[in-house]
Formats: sequence, C-alpha cells, structure tokens
Amino acid sequence: MVATSNHRRNKNRLFKLSAVGGTFSLLHRGHEVLLRLAFSLSEGVIIGITSNYFISRHPKAHEVKEYEERLRDLYRFLLKNRLLRRSVLIPLVDGLGPLLDRNDIQCVVVTTETYNSIKGVNSTRRRLGLKKLSVVILGLILAEDGKPIRTTRIVKGEIDRTGRVVGSRG
Repeated sequence: MVATSNHRRNKNRLFKLSAVGGTFSLLHRGHEVLLRLAFSLSEGVIIGITSNYFISRHPKAHEVKEYEERLRDLYRFLLKNRLLRRSVLIPLVDGLGPLLDRNDIQCVVVTTETYNSIKGVNSTRRRLGLKKLSVVILGLILAEDGKPIRTTRIVKGEIDRTGRVVGSRG
C-alpha cells in the first residue's frame, strides 16, 4: 500500500530531474524551503554545493564553512527528511554547474536573489544543443521582522536559523 502511495506521488511531480545550487553555509529555513520546493516538483534533484575553490573566487560577507562540513550538514537534512535517495550532491566550481552539460535536467529552482546568475542559461543551452530548462523562482523567505533570512544575518546574531529575531527581547 505504501509503495502505491509513493508511486502515485511520483507520477504527480512535474519533472523527472531538477537542479538547485547554493553555498548552504549555516543551513537555514530559507534553504530548507528551497530544497523542499525542488523535491516537491521533481522525482530527483541535483544539489550543487559551492566548492571551496568557488568560494575563494567569490567571497561572501561572512565566513563560510569548509565544503565537507556544508556537505555533511546538507546530507543530514536530506537523510532526516527522507530525501537523500532522491538527491545527487555535487560540488560547484562555477555558477552553472551541470546546467550546461546535462540534457536530462528539466528544471532549475532559484530564488529571486539568485535568478540573475542563471538568466542566460537557456540561450546558452540552445547553442549547445541542449533542451530548454523550466525555471522556478522562489521569493525570499522572510524572518519574523519582515527581512529576508540570510546566513549573514544569522552570523551577525540578528536572527536564528528559523528566522526568529534574537537578542532584541528582554
């Protein structure tokens, strides 16, 4: 009975394979919503995690954990949420990862903040003879103060990973 239920759910997914990418430093509610959206749309999801090399070329405003630690945190999240076997975790050495060499990817899931990084991907894919990608854009997830949940804000101690304001209540 469970297998039938899972089978039905899989048939209702729009895509066989989607891709999502990020740094995933201090995995927070915004990351979790993004990942859950990708899995709700697709049977499988390629998750690109920025490599230490990529971070060295594109520094963040905050310190970023080593790749292996970010990979481990993401692995734990996927395992806990029973999404691991539907995942492929890969290091990103550039901003587009497998989007320019895999024809089996049907969709890319981005946020309004990261959309610009993939804006021209379909024209490049067309030139390379690859199929057009569907693009799903997720609005930024807001903390309880109405501002976006960002790792930088967590590092500064403004909010926690769920978006709850910290330190301002007495």
